[in-house]
Amino acid sequence: MIKKDHYFWLDYKNLDRLSDGNTAKAIARLSKVSEFDSIKSRLYIEGSNPFILSKYTDAGFNTIFGIHPSYEKNILSSVALNIFKMAYYFNNITAFAMNYGLVENPIYGSKAQKTLKGIPIFLFHVPDDEELIKSLMNKTEIRALLAGRDLSLNKADLNACGNK
Repeated sequence: MIKKDHYFWLDYKNLDRLSDGNTAKAIARLSKVSEFDSIKSRLYIEGSNPFILSKYTDAGFNTIFGIHPSYEKNILSSVALNIFKMAYYFNNITAFAMNYGLVENPIYGSKAQKTLKGIPIFLFHVPDDEELIKSLMNKTEIRALLAGRDLSLNKADLNACGNK
């Protein structure tokens, strides 16, 4: 039995390398497997190709578009964010996944937060900065937050459950 309040973030690597036939087979297999304990609505499928991801969305899965926009100090960062945002809307994607960036030059900084307002965000490689982590946990757009990179962190005392 899987707890009903647990969600699963599946990072599918190289979805765009599958043929249309293999994509259909993968979706059919995942649909069958997700019948167990009715977990389909709690699965989030991540990939970097919005056209392929939309096939999973059309099959009833939540999808996460893994994006790689520029750091906030890059003059073109807003342009890239808006292009990703168009792909999000036109391909019926559920959420974005993105690297936080650096404390002193974030990718998910104030520009990204303003541009992507209202879009669910799955953040990874968040710096091990407790104040930053706490502030991100309080943002309604943040659905998942993976702190650190190549680190073993004990952040079990931090949680935003029930705070939103």
